[in-house]
Amino acid sequence: MFTRLSAVIMSKQRVFVRHIWRQLHLKSKPESVRCYKASRQKAQVPFLQRMLTEVAWLTVPAVTFSLGTWQVYRKEWKEGKIAYMERKVTSTPIPLPDNLEDLQDKDMEYTPVRVVGEFDHNLERFIYPRPNVQHTHVSEVKGMGVTPSRGGMLVVTPFKLKDRMERILINRGWIPKTNVEPSSRLDGQVVGEVELVGVVRHSEQKSAFTSNADMADPRVVLTRDVSALAEILNTSPLYLDADFDSTVKGGPIGGQTIVTLRNEHLQYILTWYGIFFLSLIMYARRFRKPPALQTQIRRK
Repeated sequence: MFTRLSAVIMSKQRVFVRHIWRQLHLKSKPESVRCYKASRQKAQVPFLQRMLTEVAWLTVPAVTFSLGTWQVYRKEWKEGKIAYMERKVTSTPIPLPDNLEDLQDKDMEYTPVRVVGEFDHNLERFIYPRPNVQHTHVSEVKGMGVTPSRGGMLVVTPFKLKDRMERILINRGWIPKTNVEPSSRLDGQVVGEVELVGVVRHSEQKSAFTSNADMADPRVVLTRDVSALAEILNTSPLYLDADFDSTVKGGPIGGQTIVTLRNEHLQYILTWYGIFFLSLIMYARRFRKPPALQTQIRRK
């Protein structure tokens, strides 16, 4: 009887061991491991093709990082140039040179010049619309960023130089658009010889949407085209912004020089570096296996 009992127990043990053995061998592999091994078995990508694909993907972060870095240097250069222009405008005025063409050189813009002569108020011209720089922050008036409802106009007047046969253009300053007629500002129509300091300005870049020919009043223009104004008013192509000290009661408000340049490089820096980090993340997700998956494969 003891022999039969031992046989039954051993039989039960063998059944249990076989069951455990089958469980160990039939246990399913982790889903991530099976999917990874199946994908590797279905399509074995050649090494050279994989390398070329990775290089192509890395081109985007490499280019965007270079562009972002270049914009950093551009921002520093632009800020340095603006600071140089601001120092130039506030420098000591120079006397008017014998040859007026010397002031047409690109490096002479924003140079203060001292002149003596008389205004010819009968040939006034107006640049419209323009803000009053003295009452508005520079960031609000950069370029042509002013609406007709907010802006007034600049008064450009021929100026006969003392002891010379030449005439130049003087931007006397800003007036409200309601004072376009000289009769509304008689006290400001200076008569006789005056001495003033003006900042050299060159023609501003024309926009495709601004045409002086569309203005109803021929005395009003939309852009500072020095050559065109000089030809119309029969003056030398020299244009000066009169400084604030030239302002007289009832007349235009001087000191309307805007010392700024378009500086949007910070936006470009954020954009390019943002694309760089995003493309780098996409590359890592595309070509680098997740650490958890690598651990599972090594354990297997």
